[in-house]
Amino acid sequence: MPMQKPLNNINERLILGISLQFLLLTMHSAKDYAQDIRIGLYPDYHISSLVFSVVQGTFDLIADDACLPEIQPGDIFFATIDGNKIHLSSRIKKIGYFSKIEVRHTGHESTFQLKSVSPILASADYDGDLILRTAGNYFQIVNDVDLEKYVAAVIEAEGGANAHPEYYKAQAILIRTYAIKNMYRHGADNYNLCSSVHCQAYKGKSLLNRQIYEATLQTSGMVLTDMSGKLITTPYHSNCGGLTCSAEIAWQTNHPCLVSIRDPFCASGKNHSWSEQIPLDKWTGYLRSKGASISGTYPGDYALENPGRVKLYTFKKTSIPMRKIRDDFDLKSAFFQIIYDNENHIVFKGRGFGHGVGLCQEGAMEMARVGYTYPDIIHFYFQNVLVVNYHEVMPQ
Repeated sequence: MPMQKPLNNINERLILGISLQFLLLTMHSAKDYAQDIRIGLYPDYHISSLVFSVVQGTFDLIADDACLPEIQPGDIFFATIDGNKIHLSSRIKKIGYFSKIEVRHTGHESTFQLKSVSPILASADYDGDLILRTAGNYFQIVNDVDLEKYVAAVIEAEGGANAHPEYYKAQAILIRTYAIKNMYRHGADNYNLCSSVHCQAYKGKSLLNRQIYEATLQTSGMVLTDMSGKLITTPYHSNCGGLTCSAEIAWQTNHPCLVSIRDPFCASGKNHSWSEQIPLDKWTGYLRSKGASISGTYPGDYALENPGRVKLYTFKKTSIPMRKIRDDFDLKSAFFQIIYDNENHIVFKGRGFGHGVGLCQEGAMEMARVGYTYPDIIHFYFQNVLVVNYHEVMPQ
């Protein structure tokens, strides 16, 4: 599809960013960047019983220091915490009690399935290896997986499976940058990152769209740095509502590459606009709880009209962070007006979904759909950045 003609200021930002990018961008094969990453699975659950099985390929089953016979597709194992040990059995026999179980793949294409039995959770397929340890009365579950397969899986979990490949390439670079920049975030737990949104959502192997993994491999090793070569923070969100948020407003930290920009591309996104009606007495009670005096006021005094991206809502002498209001009322974003609806209600009339900082996913998807490339997308949402190979910025 032909590319739509953008606004001049958008063109200027893209041209500047792309020219900077090719100062340092060097392409290499995916093989050159083979690296594993350890992901802590189900960090928000206390799992005491689970089942794992082989979906494809073959694995070595290592129980403490003993290597058991190779396991193959269809083999199923049951693991339960018993005291401070893991009780392991197969469908046909009890195997024993161990402190650590490792399921190590022996071929390139090997997949295992994991399902929590207590509590009952949905099963998921995973690439790479499985490591089970005891953590009190529960499991610590770790997936040791190739970095690029992890990146593809996060793309699918965070951005869905129905976008254009150029969007997937841009998203892959952001996810990979985050992973490498935060490689030691869970070092005290014996893994790198967790599978929850505390790090990046990871729900198992990318299965729904082969283009996601292909886009990941085509950008293998690429990360984002600032002009000095330092890895940057690479946030993303569902929809910015037409105006991204600077890091300074959202998080009170200064990131020169994360400034507010106008985004015309997300206007048709499903998460561009929203509204939430709140009973007036609930709102006045909330203001009182924050120390505000509402005596002698009229409902219209609570209005906040067309504020743009602002840090604080101020009522009389009381200021409340917009982000705090969002959290307390479970709103989709901190980008909203407050409108007096009638004598019984106020309305939060908002735009966007998420914190609004960095890449707007629905905007980026639209950019890709109308013909922009992944460098265009990256340099539109991130200012004064370079796309480089991570071996150029990681210590040896």
